[in-house]
Amino acid sequence: MQELWERYREKGVQVLAVNAWRDSLADCQAFRKKHGLTFPVLVDEKGLVADQYGVTFVPYQVLIDPQGRIQFAGQSLEEMEKKLEQLIGK
Repeated sequence: MQELWERYREKGVQVLAVNAWRDSLADCQAFRKKHGLTFPVLVDEKGLVADQYGVTFVPYQVLIDPQGRIQFAGQSLEEMEKKLEQLIGK
């Protein structure tokens, strides 16, 4: 996901990670630092985001367009990137 963020952020793409497995904020910050993530990692302590998006496995990617419509939801980062390229171009 870090590579995707670096490749497309100048085109206005935002990347957010959501930890929905009830880890503490400190645990998430340590994970972010350990893996050199520069995009935000949010904490969903109650798992509400996972429930709302029907997440049953991880990693799970959701691509949301500027109008708030889901353009892709699933496990494949490669498939999501293909959809992203269709939407914004290379």
